[in-house]
Formats: sequence, C-alpha cells, structure tokens
Amino acid sequence: MSSAIDAIPPGSFVKIVDGGNKFIAYGINETRGIVGLSILSRDEKFGFDSLLDRLREVSNRKKGLFGGERSAYRLLNGEADGFPGLACDVYSDSVIWQPYLSFWDAIIPHFTGEVDPILGTSGHLLKYPAHRNEENPCRTLAGEVKEPIVFSEGGIEFHSFPYTGQKTGFFLDLREVRKFLPDILTAGNSVLNCFSSSGAFSIIAKANGASTVISVDSDSKCREQLEGQLKQNNMPPTENEFIKDNVFEYLVEAKLLPERYGLVILDPPNMCTKASSLKPALKGWQKLASSALPLVKPGGHLLLINCSSFMTREMCEKSLKSMEANITIEKSGGLPKDHTVSRTFPEGDYLKWWLYKTR
Repeated sequence: MSSAIDAIPPGSFVKIVDGGNKFIAYGINETRGIVGLSILSRDEKFGFDSLLDRLREVSNRKKGLFGGERSAYRLLNGEADGFPGLACDVYSDSVIWQPYLSFWDAIIPHFTGEVDPILGTSGHLLKYPAHRNEENPCRTLAGEVKEPIVFSEGGIEFHSFPYTGQKTGFFLDLREVRKFLPDILTAGNSVLNCFSSSGAFSIIAKANGASTVISVDSDSKCREQLEGQLKQNNMPPTENEFIKDNVFEYLVEAKLLPERYGLVILDPPNMCTKASSLKPALKGWQKLASSALPLVKPGGHLLLINCSSFMTREMCEKSLKSMEANITIEKSGGLPKDHTVSRTFPEGDYLKWWLYKTR
C-alpha cells in the first residue's frame, strides 16, 4: 500500500489539512526519521519571515539567560523552541548548527546573519549528527570556527571540540551539575570521574581543592582534551590522572584496591537508544551503580547521570531500590533553562541526575 505522502520528498515543507481541506498546520515531512511529520506552525499566515522573527525572539531570550563574553549556551533546542529537528549551541563567538532533519540544510545559511547582531557571534559551523551519515559531517557557513573553542563557565575556561567531539563539542546539558559540584567538594577530597569524556567534572574538582582526581574513559583522545583544558586553567596535569579503560571492567578491578573516594561520578553514554533495549539497559544501569557504590567513602557522594529518554526518572530510581539502605538522595534534577522543554515533546526532556550521599 502507498499514500500521497510517499510522493513528497523527505525534508519538504508541507501544508496539513483535514478531510474537508481545512487548514490544520504547516509541518516538516521527514519519513526517514522516527517522527514522520513535525509541526512547524499552526498559523496559516506563517512564512519564512515568521521563522526569522521566531529566531530573533529566541536569540534575545536565550542571550538574556546566559549570554555574555566567552559564554556558552543552547540557543535552539528543537521542537521546544519552535525549530523541530534543529539544535544550535553558542560557544563564545562561534555558533554550531546541528540539523537532525534535512529540511534545515538550505535554511540555516540564512540564519547566520540574523543571530550575529544579537549574540555578537561571527563563526558558524554546520555539523551533521551521526545518524545522517553525511560524507562531509562538518562545513563552515560563515567566518571561522577553530577547535578547540575556548569559553568560560563558573570562572573556569573549558574547551568545546565541535569537529571531533560529541554533540556540538561539549555537554552543555550538564550545566546544573557543574554548577553545584563546588558546593560538595572540600579541600583534600578525592574524586573518581567515570566516563569522563573531555574531563569537565575533573577540572572543576581540581579547581576546588580535590587532592586526587582520576578520570576514566575508553576513548584515548579524552586524555589529550583533558590535559589541554588543565593547562588552559594553569593546572598542570599529573601522572596517572587519566586511565583509558572500559568503565564497567575498571569498577570491578577498582573494588579490589584500597582506594576509596569522597565523590564518584558516573556519566555513561546513552544506555538505551530504542524501546526494545529497555530491560537490559535498566539492568546495566543497576549494575553500574552497584559496582561504583563500594568505592565511595562513608559519608561521601555518588553522582549518577542518565541521558536516555526511554529510561524515565521513575524507572531509574526503581532499579536502584536494592541500594536504598546505603544511600540517600541529596539533590536531583535535569536539563538547565537554556535547554527548553515542552509538554508536547516529552522525549526532549531526556536528562536526569541524582546526587546520593552514602551512609
């Protein structure tokens, strides 16, 4: 069987009508994705100028939240900001555009000149997400974007790696976690940062007096990224500060050693990318947390982060019921304010984190 929609090319702008040919909305047809039809506007007078107005409104609002010299923030968070299938992050004077829908490919170049006067930006890079399998995943749209991009947050200078890093080059969605970390770090504290990536949490720990900071990741390039940021902040790297290893295997081995930590951080990559993988993903989540818990000193902290939209907050907490006798929740949260969320797109509210204290 086929339908009229099959004849419309993916990435097309479509007018949606009911059985009586009455206007319902304008949308984006993208049959190759999980969501076949994304609503762009329910205003029949909506056009390209309306889209530019929407972009300027969001730019002024987001800059008011986090804008400033050498700052970084999420400018467009897809559906929730009125741009379905489009993410856009600002790092200092550079803008990284990430279109999940091909509809945006031809439109984004027209956006660059609209945001520069508002945001004070000049360099623009288009970075396709991995699932689009583009032959050239990155291309410059305007100005110059060099890696790494240096930006400031909380008095620390971080690096974004837009060409070689994940997402747009940095995990901006973990802003709230980075914000409270200094409050629980005391001089002489010891920290184990698992799935460390480029090492933002490790840098914060060292900046706030931690005596020992161990970063563990299976990607060897994370060592170089971490060391570059430590030098950026005048904190020379020390020997054995980074360990290249599979975190699950490392935690099993580490339990046999005497070292215990005041803070253990677990920030795994997406553990569940499809609904059919939910059951084994929850078992893996429970295994990860229970393996890390013995490495935390009594009265220390265990920080757990989950970025899978399929694994709800309630599911994650329920899977850790067996650990309740040994831990209590001190803080929990999700996405920061620049990552707009919408009730009509709950999948976009994907990030959950918990700070547990051990008994």
